[in-house]
Amino acid sequence: MTARIATDDCHLYRVVDVVREKFYLGKHRGRIQQGYWGSGKRISRHIKKYGKQDLRYEILVIADEQYIFDLEKRWITPEYLKTNPNCLNLCPGGMGGNLGKVPHNKGKQASEETKR
Repeated sequence: MTARIATDDCHLYRVVDVVREKFYLGKHRGRIQQGYWGSGKRISRHIKKYGKQDLRYEILVIADEQYIFDLEKRWITPEYLKTNPNCLNLCPGGMGGNLGKVPHNKGKQASEETKR
């Protein structure tokens, strides 16, 4: 008998670079990795620079999607990001990237000085 997997199952995961001691926290749909390493800018650049050979993917919690969003929001706070220099996350957790919401710059254009 095979286990029924709900369509809203997700997992909270951590990708750890065991050599450089960097890590990334995120959520992914389903109960297994399926080759997914994260979509954040820092983790993507890290993988491009160093490759995947030193990475370990750890599934921390499996639950419904809303619970995982809430858990990610509680764990990856602005304070957590400030106090964990080895964390590759750029933004607090809770909604999985931008997803069409208000951009991090709140729609404001960068000044010419900032662009330079």
